[in-house]
Amino acid sequence: MAMGRARFVVWVLLAWCVVGVSAARDGPSNLEFFVHNPGLFTSFPNPAPTVLTSANLLAMRGEGDESRRAGGFKSRIITFDNTITAANCVNAPVMGRAHGIRVVDKVGDGPLAFTWLFTASFNTSMYNGTLSFQGTTLNFPSSEISDITVTGGTGTFRFARGYATFTNFYKADEISTLEGQHFQVFLRY
Repeated sequence: MAMGRARFVVWVLLAWCVVGVSAARDGPSNLEFFVHNPGLFTSFPNPAPTVLTSANLLAMRGEGDESRRAGGFKSRIITFDNTITAANCVNAPVMGRAHGIRVVDKVGDGPLAFTWLFTASFNTSMYNGTLSFQGTTLNFPSSEISDITVTGGTGTFRFARGYATFTNFYKADEISTLEGQHFQVFLRY
């Protein structure tokens, strides 16, 4: 009797695993979107992107008063809640919001390092769920391609893992004005 019950439990667990794995393979394998940085679209028709808070951290590594007098920052923590669209234009359909933190760090004369921790929340007919991202990029404001890790997902993106590459895009008439990032996401389930 106990042996029959044990077999039944094993079969139920096996069936549950098979159903879970097959359901997880239904999500998209590629995704493209644009995250718009705060305060850049003055006529943005949808909810405006916002910086929730920004804190400069000076002389946190034991440097003396000379770093404060220099006027530069050593680190900055930025929390954000930005708009995600399907294209790089004001009238593009809104796909969702990107919310999280960005830590900007500079050591000596080295390049800027950006640590990203954020969740992209999608609410469209095609994508309904979240993707979580984490990673560090060096010299982020450049035009080079950077990449970060997709650490998980919910809804349409349940059990997603993968990576995202992104480049910066700039205001059309001012190459020095950063408007946001263009993400291309590659997922597996």
